Amino acid sequence: MDKALYPKRHRFRRNLTTTLIIASVALVAAVGIAPFVFLIWMVRTVARWLGLFVGL
Repeated sequence: MDKALYPKRHRFRRNLTTTLIIASVALVAAVGIAPFVFLIWMVRTVARWLGLFVGL
């Protein structure tokens, strides 16, 4: 049963990844690159302060 679902899971993961990439590109095109870079920096900084994500 699990082997039968593997292709569907893989396809779903690939579609989800593609959707996230397209959404990120659309966001950058819509608002410009600076706020996007700032958002990434802010999330990484807060995560480092809280110690939630080791290696960021």
